[in-house]
Amino acid sequence: MDVPQEIEVLQPRALELEWSWWEWWTDLDHDRRADRGPAVPPMAGVYEVRRYDEQRRLYIGRATNLMRRIKYSLLPASAAHHAGRKIRAHEDLSRLCIRWADTDRPTTAEDELLQRHLDRYGALPEYCVRR
Repeated sequence: MDVPQEIEVLQPRALELEWSWWEWWTDLDHDRRADRGPAVPPMAGVYEVRRYDEQRRLYIGRATNLMRRIKYSLLPASAAHHAGRKIRAHEDLSRLCIRWADTDRPTTAEDELLQRHLDRYGALPEYCVRR
């Protein structure tokens, strides 16, 4: 099930993010092992994880290299990433989707996305650990 690509303008700095399609966690993990699949860019950016049938995010993060973070740190069973370990332990991975957007201001974008989530849902995403 593909969800249309979205363009989101974050306020107050009018930071525009052009999001990838929502990709299935299991497809990305399988494709990572087969060295194929969606091209996650090796650029700085932000990414989000959610259950496919929910709008609330499970995790919002940033990376200096999206490809390295998503394909080699978040997804693998041996993931060193704190959220990746927690998500694998507590979620049905076949129901999870991931999307990303490159930006030269990943910290600002992450902060804005987290604040927007907090404003909308009254809480940070379930697997986020605030700095």
